[in-house]
Amino acid sequence: MLRRVSLAIAAILFLSSGAFAVYGDILAGSIDQYQEFIVGDCTNSGISTSLNLVHGDVFGSSLQHVWVENTHVAGTPCGPGPCGSRRDRHQCGSTGCAPAADQSQIADICQEAEAQGCCGVISVNEFLDASGTQSQFIGSGTGMKDQFQTVGLTADQILFRSDGAGQGEAMHHVWLNEEQNGTNSAGSVHETSTVDACQESSVRGAANSTATLVNSLTVDTLQWQTTY
Repeated sequence: MLRRVSLAIAAILFLSSGAFAVYGDILAGSIDQYQEFIVGDCTNSGISTSLNLVHGDVFGSSLQHVWVENTHVAGTPCGPGPCGSRRDRHQCGSTGCAPAADQSQIADICQEAEAQGCCGVISVNEFLDASGTQSQFIGSGTGMKDQFQTVGLTADQILFRSDGAGQGEAMHHVWLNEEQNGTNSAGSVHETSTVDACQESSVRGAANSTATLVNSLTVDTLQWQTTY
């Protein structure tokens, strides 16, 4: 009896930093925010699973779960209304209410694999990459407001079974969410993007049969808005 179960998890690059504004004349008090998360890159899958069973009565399973959360909050409006009360305006000075902005990114990623063999050759392979970026600029006073965000994922499942009886199963469940809000004296802006994806695969069969299954899932979203 020979059993081989291998599992590899690539590193998660989690970035949160201030963006460099490219706008012309930026008033003091403006807000510039940027967020990014990356699970995987161009050379390595963010999450990878490989189960290989070769003959014998064997069983292998794997469960990987990744949670990423990123939040930015900046600014404090002076009152409940666009410019608050007369007292608020006095405390804030002649520039009116300060702008306010917030951003959040949440990634909930689950990858499962299972293989059972009865003298069969079973191979279950899963790969997943996910990423998201968002940026916003909220101008002071009645300045321009600009928002941009992307979110996407790529997931692959490759299953193979031959020779003896057995089965293999693979599952991806991914929930990605981005949201950003901004407001100044001229009004407010809002953007949100959500991806909820599920992908499942299974192969099974009796002795002397062969089954191969390949699943692929790609999702990309993009939003952008500017108000003057």
